[in-house]
Amino acid sequence: MNLTNSSKLTSLQGLIQLLIDYLQEIANLGTDTNYSEELNKKIRLTNQVCVTIIFICFPFVLIYNKLGLIIISSAWLLVILLFVGLLVINYFGFYNLSRYGLVAFGNLSIICFSIFLGEPAGKHHFLYAGIAGAFIIFSKNEIWAKIYAIGLPTMSLLLIETTFTEPLLVNSLSIDTIQTLNVLNIIFAIVFITLNQYYLYRENAISTERMQKANQQYEQLTKELETRVEERTAELREACRSNIPGSPSNP
Repeated sequence: MNLTNSSKLTSLQGLIQLLIDYLQEIANLGTDTNYSEELNKKIRLTNQVCVTIIFICFPFVLIYNKLGLIIISSAWLLVILLFVGLLVINYFGFYNLSRYGLVAFGNLSIICFSIFLGEPAGKHHFLYAGIAGAFIIFSKNEIWAKIYAIGLPTMSLLLIETTFTEPLLVNSLSIDTIQTLNVLNIIFAIVFITLNQYYLYRENAISTERMQKANQQYEQLTKELETRVEERTAELREACRSNIPGSPSNP
């Protein structure tokens, strides 16, 4: 029994490790050693946000298709394709375009879902995450970018709250069902973000370990160099003494 549990645990750990390695590959799309660490960090975060949205959307393509709502299912699929496109843009080095596109596509997706499903469905509340995301994907020096990234979801939120209260798309789902799906959205997001955070934690731990090893090697090399300098200095002093007439080494 314990052996079976141990095998299952090992398999689960292997699956999680495989997922994290896959995330690592995607997170590093578009990064470059010639870029600053701050810029590479922003690129990784943009990639992670895109993948998180793709991960959240994919199950709902299947769910809405199963419920017979082909239009909504197709809309989810379109969102996935848009964010895959952003990953491709990032891969080819257009990181600024990718970040601006992330904000624009994110807002557009939420606005469309809110208009078609109706404000009571609560999709527009994801715009709060969009406002918070402005502080993640843009640095403190990018003032206009932050104004754009905060202003766009804020205006979208006000527009939906004050205008689109009734759904434009007639569907067979009740508000309760849609809100349940929203809860599933949030659960998927939490799971995926947790995996992302674990990846970042592991990367930080590896970086810290490498830094500690590098410091130890530096200290060791410094000590060896100091020892060699002292030995060489002693040899030179001895050589100088031996060349001075009347010295004990050169009578």
